[in-house]
Amino acid sequence: EKRKLDALSTIIEAGVVVLTVEGRIIYMNRRLYEMLGLTTERILETDIDEVPLPEELITIFKEAIERKDRFEDRRWSFTYQDEEGKETKHDVRISEIPVRNHVGDIVNFVLCLKDLSTNGSKRS
Repeated sequence: EKRKLDALSTIIEAGVVVLTVEGRIIYMNRRLYEMLGLTTERILETDIDEVPLPEELITIFKEAIERKDRFEDRRWSFTYQDEEGKETKHDVRISEIPVRNHVGDIVNFVLCLKDLSTNGSKRS
């Protein structure tokens, strides 16, 4: 399943994160890691309150979980500072959709972050 998600998230050319209903990050694609300057071991299976993400993004993740409803094209901007002190500004469009199991219960949330900034990926 993870390989399928990797393949799909590469095709859509956006940052992708999957959250559980409990607020844990269970998947992030390479594009989102690059956008946020993060590594796998610092993020996966971690509660969103414990990850080194911009506070605005954590707020959006929590809102997605609380609303339990999809949203599309939410605009957001943030500046990431890498370990060398270089700042990179990102303007993103965020869409979210809840994932339901066979009986209709929400089990996960998938969020896509499309980088709209000029210094973002050329694939965006």
